[in-house]
Amino acid sequence: MKKDDLLDTALHLYRSGRMVTEIAVTCNVNRRTIHRWIRQSGARRDDYERDRQARYEEIRKKAEDKATREEQLKDYLFNMGWDMMTNYLPTLKLRNVTDVVKLDKMIEGKIATAHEWR
Repeated sequence: MKKDDLLDTALHLYRSGRMVTEIAVTCNVNRRTIHRWIRQSGARRDDYERDRQARYEEIRKKAEDKATREEQLKDYLFNMGWDMMTNYLPTLKLRNVTDVVKLDKMIEGKIATAHEWR
């Protein structure tokens, strides 16, 4: 792996809450190197959490702009669910065909619901 790829991987794992020792083993570098990369990049463990909180706050504010309470709730639930689903899809583990079918139905349901709600 190239150094830039290792650095990106290490910072992603750090921001995801992994331990520095575990990151060092995964990247096959010394833990001091990981500490140096973190220090130089200015990465913080709560970077992802702060981004997530900002997204959720934006979703809440957007929902509050709707006219009725029902529209607010539907918009909020839809957008929160969609954000969570798209956020966790890259790390989703599909064990068998049944899991794939369930995911497909869930996505189709979200798309159909989005057209109904909008």
